[in-house]
Amino acid sequence: MSYIWQLKDRVDQDFLNKFPELPPIVAQLLYNRDLHTQAVMDEFLMPDYSQDVHDPFLFKDMDRACSRIYQAIEKEELITVYADYDADGVSAAVILGGILADLGAKVAVYLPHREKEGYGLNSPAIEEIAKNGTKLIITCDCAISNIE
Repeated sequence: MSYIWQLKDRVDQDFLNKFPELPPIVAQLLYNRDLHTQAVMDEFLMPDYSQDVHDPFLFKDMDRACSRIYQAIEKEELITVYADYDADGVSAAVILGGILADLGAKVAVYLPHREKEGYGLNSPAIEEIAKNGTKLIITCDCAISNIE
C-alpha cells in the first residue's frame, strides 16, 4: 500500500517572532494544532486541571462505575487494573492503581504478555485474574477492538 503524505504548511516567521521563547519545532506543532494565541497555548501546555478538563461524568454510566468501585473498596474486594503493555497503558495502570490504593483499595495490576497475549483484554487472562480472587477488573488503554 502506498501513502500520499500531505505535510502542513511551515509556520510563518511572524508566528515565530511573536513567540520567540518557543523552540521552532514546538511552535510548528502548536501552529499545526491551530493554537495561535498565548492563552490557548498556555491552556494546552500548562492546563489548570481544576477547570481545563472535561467532566468525567459525561461518560455513560460513570456514576454506576464509581459506585461499584466504592463498593469494592468498602468490601475489601481485590480490584485488578488491566492495561495494555505499551507506554500509555503502563502509565495509565500506574496512575489508576496508585489512585485506587490511595482510596484504600486492594489493587493488583495486570499487563498482558506482549508476544503471548498481544493487545487488549483476553478471556484466559480474565479467568486467571478471577482465580486469583479479583472481583472487579478495570481496564485502561485496552485496544479499541475489545468489543466482545
